[in-house]
Amino acid sequence: MKTLLVLIIALSGTALQAQKMYKHKLENCSPQFQLEDKSITLEYTKGDSLLIMDIMDGAEKKHIQRLKGILALQIILDSAGNSCLVSYDHRFNMLRKPFDIVENVNALEAWEGTGNNTYRSIFMKIYFEKKQIRMQRLGYNRNTGWTILLMKTFMKEEEVEDVNSSTKNKKDNE
Repeated sequence: MKTLLVLIIALSGTALQAQKMYKHKLENCSPQFQLEDKSITLEYTKGDSLLIMDIMDGAEKKHIQRLKGILALQIILDSAGNSCLVSYDHRFNMLRKPFDIVENVNALEAWEGTGNNTYRSIFMKIYFEKKQIRMQRLGYNRNTGWTILLMKTFMKEEEVEDVNSSTKNKKDNE
């Protein structure tokens, strides 16, 4: 009986740890949460394009233009819509991160709350490509694996300096 109890406690502890899905794991969030599975249950009330901008807060435009890579986030939301970054991973083409991932995600304030005394974990991946940024919302079920719940694409703004300098060069050549 004691062996069974120890085994149950050991397995439940690893199950909680296993729910942190990405490489960088943080310890400042609720230890128990439900996962988004087959549908999006919580929305960012400002909209997905402003969600991307809020996550990249503090990044210089020239860094955003040159940024390529992927950012994977696991965020816990509470009943009031407060966000807490549980785990994340990133692979950028820059040596240093162009924005503070942990601080920016934890500062997101426009999420819908869960509406009850529970916590819900959401997953998203942001792909930084040459001219666009793609965002995926993912669901996870340990029996069926990952499911893409939403895919949106946003165009990066063109660099103003490049447009102005190319126009000036054309005028100089005339």
